[in-house]
Amino acid sequence: MAKRQPDYMYKNWLLRLITISIPPLIWIIWALNTEGWKVNQIPTLDLFLLGLASFRITRLLSLDAIAEFLRGPFVREYSFRTSLGVFKVDQEPRSESMLRYHIGEILSCYWCLGVWVSFFLVVGYLYIPKNFYLPFLLFLSVAGLQAIFDTLARFMLQGLRWFNREPEEEGRKEPKHHESF
Repeated sequence: MAKRQPDYMYKNWLLRLITISIPPLIWIIWALNTEGWKVNQIPTLDLFLLGLASFRITRLLSLDAIAEFLRGPFVREYSFRTSLGVFKVDQEPRSESMLRYHIGEILSCYWCLGVWVSFFLVVGYLYIPKNFYLPFLLFLSVAGLQAIFDTLARFMLQGLRWFNREPEEEGRKEPKHHESF
C-alpha cells in the first residue's frame, strides 16, 4: 500500500500561493507610495543587470549541483532517463514537516524562487550603497550571461549529437553528476 502524503501537501494551495507572492508585492506597493520611487527611475542598464543577476542566482540555488547541500534538507532529487536516452534530474519537496515542505516547494520551483531572488535583489539595489552593490551586481550579471550562452551552446551541441547519433549502445551507464539544464 502506498504511503499517504500529509494533508498540508494538498490543502490550502491558494494560501501557499498568496504567501509566496504577496509579501514582495506589498513591499513594492509600499515603496512606490511612501518613497515616491518610480519604476522609470531605474536606468535600463541596471534593470538588465538585475535581470541577469536574478537569473544566475535563481539557477544556482534551484538547479546547479554546487548548491545541492543547500537544497538537500528541503528537496529530494532523483534522476531518470527520458525517451531520447538523456538523463534528467527532477526535484520534489521533502514532506517530513510543513516548513521543510514549503521551503522545498520554493526551492524546487524555478519560477517561485525567481520571484524571491528578484525581490531581494531589488531591495538590495534600492537600499545598499551603490559602490558596494554594483560590483556584486555586475559579477552576477556576467555569470548570468555566461550561463545563458553555455545553455544555448549545450542545446546546439545536443542537437548536433542527435543528428549525428549512432544506434543506441546496450551498455550505457548513468552519469555520476547531473547537468543542470
